[in-house]
This record gives sequence, C-alpha cells and structure tokens, in this order.
Amino acid sequence: MVVKDRLVITGGGTGGHLFPLLSVASSWQGKVLYIGSRRGLESRIEIPFESYLTRAKPFIGKSIFYKFYSTLYFLFEAFAVLPRIAKFSPSVVLSSGGYVSIPALIASIILRIPIVLFEPNTSLGAANKFFTRFAYFVCLGFQNLEVMGRKFVFTGIPVRREFFELQMEQIVKPKLRVLVLGGSQGAMELNYHIPEVFVTLNSLFTDFYVVHQAGIGKKDFTLGRYAAIEDKVEVVEFLYGNIAKRYKWANLIVSRSGAVTLAEIAAVGRASLLVPLKIAQGHQVDNAKLFVNSGASLMYTDLVAEKEKMLKEIIDLASSVRKLKEMGEKAQALAVDDSNERIIEVLKRAAHGK
Repeated sequence: MVVKDRLVITGGGTGGHLFPLLSVASSWQGKVLYIGSRRGLESRIEIPFESYLTRAKPFIGKSIFYKFYSTLYFLFEAFAVLPRIAKFSPSVVLSSGGYVSIPALIASIILRIPIVLFEPNTSLGAANKFFTRFAYFVCLGFQNLEVMGRKFVFTGIPVRREFFELQMEQIVKPKLRVLVLGGSQGAMELNYHIPEVFVTLNSLFTDFYVVHQAGIGKKDFTLGRYAAIEDKVEVVEFLYGNIAKRYKWANLIVSRSGAVTLAEIAAVGRASLLVPLKIAQGHQVDNAKLFVNSGASLMYTDLVAEKEKMLKEIIDLASSVRKLKEMGEKAQALAVDDSNERIIEVLKRAAHGK
C-alpha cells in the first residue's frame, strides 16, 4: 500500500486544542491541511499551513434549540469541507477534539480516511468520546486517563522543542518572578482577583515582579486592577511567539490548568499555583489534581474564598527558593519530551491500516 505524506489536522477554538496540532504538524514530513473555525483563536494568529476555517458553533451547555441549530451547521460545514479534504487526498486525519473538529471528522468518515484522535485532558471530551468509535487510535496526553483498549496509546502532550531546552535564568533580583496565564482567551476571574493578591503581598513582601497575560481586549482592565503596584507588573494581551522566554524568566506560574499549559509547565520545570476553570467539563480540575498529587502544584478551586490562602502560600514559596525548585523538579518529572514523535508514529500506523 502506497501512503501519501499528507496530513489533515483539525481542532481549535482555544490554544489547548490548537497548539498541540501545530506542534505535531511542524514535525510532519509532508504536506499539511489545517481545518479550524472562524470563531476560534486560529482566526487571529498566523497558521503556517494551508488552512480552511468553518462556521461550526459550540453546543456544550446550550439549549436544545441551539444544539439542533449547531448540528445543522456541523452537517452543512461537513459537506462544505468534504471536497477540500477529498482534493487534498490525505493519508490520515489528526483531531484534537472540540466542536471545531466535528465537520472535518464527519467528512473524513464519509471519505473513509483513517482518523486519529488526540485527547490532551485526563478524561475524554464530548467530541472525542463520540468519535472514538470511528478512530483507528486515540492518543492520550495523560497516562491516568481511565480508558482501556487496543486503540488507546499514551503519547503525552506535544510541546514546542524550545520549552525543553530552557534553563532557568540565574536572576538574583527580584527574588519572586511570577508569570500569570489565563489561557489563550484570558481569564476574567484571574484578571480580577490575582492583582488583589499581589497588591496585598506588596505590603508584606516587596521583592517580586509579575508578568500577566490578560487576554485579547482585557489588558486595560487588568492593568487598572494592578494600579497600586504598576511599577512591579507588566500586563500583556497574549503571549505566543515569545512565551518560552517568559517561562525561562519566571520561577512561579499562576494559571488555569488547561492540558497544554500544564505540559509547558512540566517541560520547563516550574512550580505552579493552579486555578482550574470549573465549567470546562471538569477537565481542568482533574488535570490540576494530577500535578497537585505529584507535589508539583498547589490548587485553588474557589479563588474568591481562597485568596488569603494563596497569599500565605506565595509568601511561603517566596521565602524558600529550595521549595520552588523542588516543585519545579516534580513538574518536570511529568514531562514527555518525545510526544511529537510518538504521535507521528501512531499516524503512520493508522495510515498503513495497522
């Protein structure tokens, strides 16, 4: 059987779905077609491959009417994208799940193209759970995902090579260097409450600096929340191209617990304070527990009620470089540095029907 070196990647909407795909595609030896959504992050950043953006709409948590309306869109967009996939003639399709992936997956099933799913979280998302029955393999980002069977393969989460090559900069001042990440879309909960924690910290401990990713359109609001200590803070809308050097600078990360963010934290080996997004179908809480149970992170499931607890724990960490280092080492023990290669091997097996 002759296999063409052509790969379709689909999924997006957020960085958690998009960035693993781009990482794998960057290592793929052949042509790549990306299929995403006009509503997602992929519409606002440069995609370095041929791409097509559908009009698929999310449906989780919406009304019955909205789900019906979205289903029609999925079918409409599936038939819109089908000729593009057929013309591209891929040997295999890689999906990272989410509503964005559904049109391309429906089209791929109709065209009988082998499908490989990638699940970055500790439990299967709705789209991946449904399409597992049609997939050759499902690549798992975490080993503790409670699924069994021949088609499930632990690969880890793809992270750009530069993250594994980072060494913490030998910076003496400030003693505490904090990177706050709310995910690719930002997080208003973090933008509102985290500045209050550090404004209070400044009256007790002053040797710190914060870089805070606020999200597109949320910079001014977040900067206003830091007004009392603006000389100790840099607020940016979005970090992508230069985020690796920010990780290199930091010795403490405050973030959501999306799977890709955790994979980056593990790759660079940094201590972290995690504030899971509770509406993310429970994924982020489960993701965070894995790091907390490994001693790599501390978790806050109710930031409003736990701000004083976070403040106390930041002061404790700030007074102990050794503790920060130990937590970072435990995070690094969870990293998988050859995830791209593992997934590409699975893709080749699927393409050959093995």
